Amino acid sequence: MHLHAMEFAGVLAICEAAVPVLGDPSRAAWRRFCLALAGSAETALGNYPRALEHLSTAINEMDSHAVIHDWYCRMIIESGLT
Repeated sequence: MHLHAMEFAGVLAICEAAVPVLGDPSRAAWRRFCLALAGSAETALGNYPRALEHLSTAINEMDSHAVIHDWYCRMIIESGLT
């Protein structure tokens, strides 16, 4: 919701708080979702190196081990990259 409302700082605050607790493999889908949202928010703010870091991390995780909803996460990532 925050991303679509263009509340990019809010997206980053939520994701920065969530990503550290999502390290368990059973939460990989949520971790990737947060990385994709954070990367998209960083892109919108013009922080391109940081955006690429988040988006690349999510892509690398998807490439190494697929989990549920990766297809949806990949759409967010592709949007952030473009």
